[in-house]
Amino acid sequence: MNNKSEVPQLFIQFYNMVRTQFEKGIKRIHSDNGKEYVYHNFSIFTSKQPSLQVNKASSMNSHASTPQNKMAW
Repeated sequence: MNNKSEVPQLFIQFYNMVRTQFEKGIKRIHSDNGKEYVYHNFSIFTSKQPSLQVNKASSMNSHASTPQNKMAW
């Protein structure tokens, strides 16, 4: 991979390979809200996969779970 813009197409290929070769689906991916995950074709793909959950950094972390706060305890 040379550019982050390649992520959507590579993920779609990987997703299809997993489904074909292992007869399993990918249930969840975690994103750091990077721009590579907001490309239109990637959003369309993920919206058509009802069993695929996309977790973005802002919805995964709360302030209480940040390393800085854990160290303060």
